[in-house]
Amino acid sequence: MIVACSSRRFAKKWPAVFLGAWLCVMLAASLRAETTTPTLRTLHTDTEATSGTPRVKEVAPGIYHVGGVVLDAHSRQIRFPARVNMNSGLIEVVICTESGKKHESVLSTAVRPMDLHTALLLLGLRPGRNPAWPLPPMDASGKPMSGMTAPGDRLDVSVSWKEKGKRREARADQLLMDIRTSQTLPRTDWVFTGSVLNSAGKYLADGIGSLVTNYHDASSVIDCPLSLGAVDDFTYANEGIIPDVGTIVEVRMTPVKKNKTPVGKETRDADHEEQ
Repeated sequence: MIVACSSRRFAKKWPAVFLGAWLCVMLAASLRAETTTPTLRTLHTDTEATSGTPRVKEVAPGIYHVGGVVLDAHSRQIRFPARVNMNSGLIEVVICTESGKKHESVLSTAVRPMDLHTALLLLGLRPGRNPAWPLPPMDASGKPMSGMTAPGDRLDVSVSWKEKGKRREARADQLLMDIRTSQTLPRTDWVFTGSVLNSAGKYLADGIGSLVTNYHDASSVIDCPLSLGAVDDFTYANEGIIPDVGTIVEVRMTPVKKNKTPVGKETRDADHEEQ
């Protein structure tokens, strides 16, 4: 699980100390991770060492591109494009990469999981365990990870698209339904679990290709906190909401305020308030 390096501190000072923080990342980029719980400094070693191009760029005051992810420091929101990959059938992944689990994913995207993770860290979010999953977080070798007892920070995740000239929007949980009840999943936020580095020091989510999962997955960047995520038999695409396959959508992620109803509970609208 990848953890932040003083991200709380510089997140509160956006964007004044951004360049200093990023220089810290770049200066340390040549250091090889020795454990499966490295800091932000290890995230972009492979890309930047080979290309020499920083993957974080300020494109307007307070607006940053982290690879294919747009980070808005003013609204504390993350946005990126995706497309509808499936609108029917059994679902275990909400968003995967183009080389990910497309046989069971609602959306696919060209965005790199590592870039999403980096953007979340830069917003000051901390990864952690999923409180709905009783097992301790595992490293890439399947061994329990020590020190990871706090739940990961929470996010509201939504998707918007245009349909017949009108803008449509749905929460990520509304894209899914429990076939036992024929109802959409209970309203929920999502947990920043943060994936792990494999034995070769590579970010596992990049290899597996999972950005957001509804079936509990230690390799994913973001996971579902509902108990339904422990089984893979009952969650299907919500055909009544998801648009046609191939439709271009925008994914939006916003941090959820602290001290609200704990993740893993089946929360209602009043439980969700943006930071």
